[in-house]
Amino acid sequence: MSLRPRVLADLEAAADAIWQRHRTRQGDRFHGFVPADLAGAVDALARLRDRATSFVELGSGSGAITVAADLLGYEASGIEIEPWLVEASEELAETFESDARFVTGSFLPTGFRVEGLIDADYAVTSDAAASGWDELGEDVGDFDLVYAFPWPGEEEMFFRLVEEHGRPGQLFLTYHADEGFVLRQDGDVVPLPGR
Repeated sequence: MSLRPRVLADLEAAADAIWQRHRTRQGDRFHGFVPADLAGAVDALARLRDRATSFVELGSGSGAITVAADLLGYEASGIEIEPWLVEASEELAETFESDARFVTGSFLPTGFRVEGLIDADYAVTSDAAASGWDELGEDVGDFDLVYAFPWPGEEEMFFRLVEEHGRPGQLFLTYHADEGFVLRQDGDVVPLPGR
């Protein structure tokens, strides 16, 4: 299963509009949100569809990847700390007739500490905000597929989060500007299924 090219193009355009509004709202302040490769995410998610039915995005930004996951047939959820981005994501889901769920809060489970796990000049993750997991009503380990776009230097924190709060056999997909999409299972890098 994949998204029709027109749907993907429309979703990319809508997500870009949200990104542009976000940049305008933030002005010169550091905003810690950079969109990932939506077309690449759709391809990776389509390849993994036979291996997973539920999906959660940690730091869902514009919501485009979570909406795409829902359109591909996943039971999809996104956690985002910026309330206005959650509102924009919900509007995006409505526009594309998606059942994707979005909650406001940190993607860090309650009690998870980031000290010593972040080696970044511009860390975007903090354990000071309330966790979104309570509002979601699920835990990291409840999802077959976890997705994140780690800020450079925050990778170890994401790996530890999934290791400590995930479950055996769970899939963890990350996007990296230099490597593209990388799939892990039980801490090991594994190949994405072929087409």
